[in-house]
Amino acid sequence: MAVRKELVALLEYGTWCHLEQVKDHELILLKGHLILDIVLAELYGDKLSFYGKVNKLAQNDDYRIYAQMLLELNNMRNQLAHELSFDVEASGLLRWADDVLLKVDFNKHSKMTKRTKVIHAFSGLARKVISLKNQH
Repeated sequence: MAVRKELVALLEYGTWCHLEQVKDHELILLKGHLILDIVLAELYGDKLSFYGKVNKLAQNDDYRIYAQMLLELNNMRNQLAHELSFDVEASGLLRWADDVLLKVDFNKHSKMTKRTKVIHAFSGLARKVISLKNQH
């Protein structure tokens, strides 16, 4: 079943609104990862891990670029979850966000700061991933 264009935009804005309330970069990383996991479950169900869903996405050559973004994100989330000395500045989160924003269409909802770039990257990537459902 296709996702209506209006719902795709609503998901993007809803993601941005939810994350925009969060000030801590580590919490944005965790919540953003969770949102993208929920979006991926719309494509592949909820039986697979985040990593498993991304690997299914990567099986389509046209989607590998998005799968790579999601794998990079998953690596950062795993570092945060398993390394006591995790440093969000050194993690590459801002570089990841800049890369995502260069490669996916997104709606700008605020001025760009380090924090809002990351939030826009999550919302734009959520928009892109859910729109892939229309191409299945």
